[in-house]
Amino acid sequence: MKKLCAVLVLLVLLVAAVAFAEGDVALNLTQVHDYEVADSLCYVGDTLYILGTYGVYAYQGGELSTAIDLSDTYLYRYNQERPEDETEASIWEKAISVIFTDGQTLYGLQPYSGQIFQLTEGKLEPYTQLPEDILYVQSDDFYREIKGTTMNNGKLFLLLGTDNYNEYDKTELAIFDFATQDVMYSGITGIQSIAQGEGCDLIIYTQGDENAIWKYNANSDMNESEVMKLEGMEAPSGIAFHQGKLVYFADNRVYEVDEAGNRLVKAYIPVQYAMVNTRAACSEAGVYAYPYANRVFLRDISKDGEATQTVLTLMGSVSPDMLVNFSIEHPDVAVVSAQTLNSSEIQQAALSGDDSIDLFVVSAPGSYTALKEKGYLAAIDNESLCADAKTLYPAIQNVIFDGETLLGYPISLMLDSWTVNETQWKNMELGEYPTTYAELFDKIKVWLDEYALDYPDYTLADIQQMGIDGLVTMMVKAYVAQNENEDGQISFDTEEFHSLMALVAQNQQLFAEENEQWGMPLISSYYMGFGITYADRDAMVMMLPPTLEKGQQQTLNANIDVMCISASSKKQEAAKAFVAYCAEHLDQMTQYEIHPSLTAPVESTTYKARLETLNSELNDLQDRYAKEENEEKKYTLEDEITAKQEMIASVEDGKWVISPESIEIYRKAAEQMTIPYQSKFSSNGSDGFGMLSDVVLQYCADGLEESEVNALIHELNRVADMVYMENH
Repeated sequence: MKKLCAVLVLLVLLVAAVAFAEGDVALNLTQVHDYEVADSLCYVGDTLYILGTYGVYAYQGGELSTAIDLSDTYLYRYNQERPEDETEASIWEKAISVIFTDGQTLYGLQPYSGQIFQLTEGKLEPYTQLPEDILYVQSDDFYREIKGTTMNNGKLFLLLGTDNYNEYDKTELAIFDFATQDVMYSGITGIQSIAQGEGCDLIIYTQGDENAIWKYNANSDMNESEVMKLEGMEAPSGIAFHQGKLVYFADNRVYEVDEAGNRLVKAYIPVQYAMVNTRAACSEAGVYAYPYANRVFLRDISKDGEATQTVLTLMGSVSPDMLVNFSIEHPDVAVVSAQTLNSSEIQQAALSGDDSIDLFVVSAPGSYTALKEKGYLAAIDNESLCADAKTLYPAIQNVIFDGETLLGYPISLMLDSWTVNETQWKNMELGEYPTTYAELFDKIKVWLDEYALDYPDYTLADIQQMGIDGLVTMMVKAYVAQNENEDGQISFDTEEFHSLMALVAQNQQLFAEENEQWGMPLISSYYMGFGITYADRDAMVMMLPPTLEKGQQQTLNANIDVMCISASSKKQEAAKAFVAYCAEHLDQMTQYEIHPSLTAPVESTTYKARLETLNSELNDLQDRYAKEENEEKKYTLEDEITAKQEMIASVEDGKWVISPESIEIYRKAAEQMTIPYQSKFSSNGSDGFGMLSDVVLQYCADGLEESEVNALIHELNRVADMVYMENH
């Protein structure tokens, strides 16, 4: 039995070692503390130390453990002044913000006192003290931000933020000699980040006259030599050094740079937004560690040659967590982001047949339409995904299918629903909700005449706060969605639209300066959440937007972001696997928004425990009240009991993440959902809609007179015809 146990232990260790060596590791610090974030890290030997908000953690041999518990310092991390209370002061003194090493010993620095500690055997032991004027600017009474730290040959190098409020982007390199306690300052300008080099070398990245990475000798008056120039706007993050070669992270890739300036891609990390002063580290064995929020990514860069993963290039954006979690489950596939500024770049990439782009996330209405209609999207022949897609709302299916062929999957849904404060609406006895703009205007009249003075903290609708041009723009969008034909033609010269604009002109006094109200709107013209949400215990209920005229069916327009695969991609199978993964791991709310079959309410995971705690506390207060004879103390207990009861009521409101009532309200509204994805005007980001909005602004910025309606309609028609001609 002992031999068997020993073998099993050995196997576990071997598995951990293999995982570590292959670098397919993404440490999740929330496994050791719920809200942990990686602030600083470094290697001592083969042990990786990570400073978080609540402690210092050690990772070795596949195991993550707490090296030093700093949870009591959490509340003091940003307190610049030493507390007067000695107990609090002793905690404050240990609120370190950065760790560093000389290769043998781990150190920590308190950013306000300047105290340097040795971190050993689960404790912080005072080691030495920085002179006060390094971190503190007495003339302006502020502390300088510590942007980087490294230790080399008995010297601490501190990259510090500005010492002058008027030069907020200025940095300065301070060098503290542990032996002599002397401080000197480098004359190097434009430093963005620093890192430990080989031997006595310091690695520095500068921006300014030259975008480059330099090597400085710390023992020879900082003599410099250029390691590499950086092209364009490339900004290296997580600079480190390994076996005489520079290592850094940029654009999802870990690069290794040789002495000749040649670089290889050694690994991929699913981080979309990297900061230049992010502090990374590399072990002697070649394990590169890069922190990002609550994660620390470990990648083995010791192997010869470039990384061997299948690389998928994505244009558009997805949840960062999605990329991280996919990379953990599929270490053989790397998803990298292609930087894009607008939808036209996505369209151009597809239309040009660029086989370097594998995946798109595009909007409908928006650029998705052109990709679908012109045949630039690959079929997603995943049987289970197709089956799932056929259970989505019909309006969504209409977008993502071409006949029986699945071309994409929705990863987000944006609704043009409105919201009403049901609680206050009922309290004020305002009657039925308006279903047309005419009814809404009538409600506003009644509000201004009968309610406004009594309820100064509220206003009836947010359209009273957006001006005539904002109101008309909203109406134009609704009119287009309802009246644009399949060919993209639309006419504003109709009796319906004339009547609508005349209605606005006749009621523009409601929106005049003397009637301005800036209280909390009871009706808001935007989506606040699934079914019902709560704000200060008021129920905020989803409602359908008003129709343009009486007798019309209220509808719910929507936009979706669709993930799809480029027909030019040479990595179809890997791309399909990523789409399927994203579809399966959408956030819970999006799942409920797109699947009509999801009808089971979702209870908060913390609700029961929180309610039990509060009820226990309430029972204790009530027992104390029953036994208390002192009248003054009874009054105090009464107040405490009332406050506790209010807290319980508030928790009750938060019982559901997704409530039965929310599901019922949403499902009823979603039955009227439509996605005008073929529209040339309905997307807020489209050129067509932007041109129509410009016309509205031209004619309605200062109101809309009845005499101007015809001219407004004439110009809207002219622009609509021009957009149609450009698209044909």
